[in-house]
Amino acid sequence: MEAIFLLIPLSLALLGVAVWLYFRMDNSGQFKDLESHGRQLLLDDDNTGVQAGQKDVVASQQIPTQVTKIAKQTEQNKSNNR
Repeated sequence: MEAIFLLIPLSLALLGVAVWLYFRMDNSGQFKDLESHGRQLLLDDDNTGVQAGQKDVVASQQIPTQVTKIAKQTEQNKSNNR
């Protein structure tokens, strides 16, 4: 019974700290933009050694080949399923 008199105030203090931290982070803008960092990771360019002017050329050459590979794979999958 004596433990309850200690645990209840400690749990309420911990709850108060958690609520205070949440509102502090919310006021600082922590939860304003949750999706841009995830998109930024997906759109990040892995070609770090390529110069800035060549990045667009390399990316434009890679995209059509990737699209054609995916299209060929889907056609093969459709023909295999028939």
